[in-house]
Amino acid sequence: MEFLGKLSLFIHIVVGISTLIAGPIALFYNRNTKKHKIAGKVFFYSMAVVVITSFTGFIKHPTVIFYQFLLFIGILVGFHIIRGFRAIFFMKGSLQPTFFDRQWAWMAIISGILMLGTAAYHLTTEAHIAFPILFGVFGLGSLADGRYFLRLLSVQKLDRRWWFQLHINSMFAAFMASTTAFAVNAASFAPWYIQWFAPTLILLPLQLYLLKKRKVSRKDLGNPFAEVTVTG
Repeated sequence: MEFLGKLSLFIHIVVGISTLIAGPIALFYNRNTKKHKIAGKVFFYSMAVVVITSFTGFIKHPTVIFYQFLLFIGILVGFHIIRGFRAIFFMKGSLQPTFFDRQWAWMAIISGILMLGTAAYHLTTEAHIAFPILFGVFGLGSLADGRYFLRLLSVQKLDRRWWFQLHINSMFAAFMASTTAFAVNAASFAPWYIQWFAPTLILLPLQLYLLKKRKVSRKDLGNPFAEVTVTG
């Protein structure tokens, strides 16, 4: 069991490093290039392995608050990479949203609610204030992301550029998670709020720039829920 734990950690670190390399390459090259597609696939599968191996800590230490938090973050990242992957096919028109996609949206919503509940609970315990804040912030994010995806899935005749935007946002969110994990481990000397939130604050302008450059920002697309037919 100890060997499996060490092996899982080793794999987690190796594939985690690969996401830090493949992510920027996929972001830099245009989506129609071979380099983007190869880097994108490496990033997707590496992040999938990162998510799976991140559950190991929770399985070994289910009562430790840090590993509880990592469990929820793993679920959130898994949601983003699957949503980003599916968005490619929705954009191309080769697939239509299914029950599977709605289930993932609800998983993110339920996970967000549980994180908010966990944040409220730990406010009454002697846990470090960082954890209620982290559970609360990421819980709200998970709840909002799941709800937004669920609403998009219900829209008929949605402009294909919305799926392209969703692909960028989803994969960028996963990349932010990877860089945050690196910062938490590499910058242990910094205050906890710098470790957890600095990567997002640094990378967010780049995300907005890419959306604007590819003409899939909110300013370009408007409101996806206005003047459209919504099912269900």
